[in-house]
Amino acid sequence: MRNASRCFLVAILVAGLIGFFNTGFAGAEGKPTLVVVTPEVDMSKKQTEVKLKGSGFEPGATVMILFVDDEGVTQDVGWALEPEPKADAKGEWATTFDAKRYMEKKLIKAGEYNIAAADADYNELDAKTVKFVGKLPKKKKK
Repeated sequence: MRNASRCFLVAILVAGLIGFFNTGFAGAEGKPTLVVVTPEVDMSKKQTEVKLKGSGFEPGATVMILFVDDEGVTQDVGWALEPEPKADAKGEWATTFDAKRYMEKKLIKAGEYNIAAADADYNELDAKTVKFVGKLPKKKKK
């Protein structure tokens, strides 16, 4: 009888732990995920926008977008986002990063760059790469 009780308690404990670990520690929203809708930007066609979206974020949370430039410097690019990424009631958001100024200042050249979604304390939640190809056309002098 005593062994049966122990086995029952252990089974309940194991089942509870399995259920807890299957939640992914992030509650009902799941793991925050960043999606780069525009994974390749063709600078020769004057394309400067990178479309981003996310899911599994805390509802109502502001999402910070971090960009690692050519020299490995991580920058908050919130000023270049439209609209400001904020998770809706389902934990989803969408925004567009206009990288034109970074291209004009030659901080972005052809190559792959990391872009990350972070919480308000700049803790990285998910990261992806975006590829820039071609060269930004030179401005015509008048």
